[in-house]
Amino acid sequence: MITIDNGYVEYEYKKSHIKQDMIDLYSDNIKSFGWSITSVNHKNKEHVELQLRRNRNMPNRDELIRLESKFNSIVTEIKKMKNKEVIPALISASLVGIIGSMFMAISVFFYTLYGLIPSLLISVPGFIGWVSIYFVYTKINNSISTQLDPEIYKNMDILYETCKRAHKLLNSKDA
Repeated sequence: MITIDNGYVEYEYKKSHIKQDMIDLYSDNIKSFGWSITSVNHKNKEHVELQLRRNRNMPNRDELIRLESKFNSIVTEIKKMKNKEVIPALISASLVGIIGSMFMAISVFFYTLYGLIPSLLISVPGFIGWVSIYFVYTKINNSISTQLDPEIYKNMDILYETCKRAHKLLNSKDA
């Protein structure tokens, strides 16, 4: 750290709200940009607030800020890709469940109008729809995940390279 007269250090502070599943990635790499974590507040099950501080008079500050912005945009892109895995699978599984529920509702009406046998015949697709929700979700999620994994890994490589460059700038002696 660069100190001013009498050992005084000017700090800048920042709060970062991140998802619980990204805390390790974020806390390991944010140090490369000069930030130190002063406290961690768990807002709820999914989100964490990190309170950060760093020296305002660090060398190569402008370049570090630019690299930090690049880091944040890559993290955002990775989050979007992970959401692309979940949303289509969730929608498909929900539709299968709704169709299964419709067959079950129709089977109840068939029971009151036509008796047990037609009701049982109509309820079979309903049960199949309910049971298959998990399998539909898993299959679609795995399929999309397989397609997106190479792109996520490519973005992770870019992210780590950005952090390495920031770390070198932060620790370089020529300010």
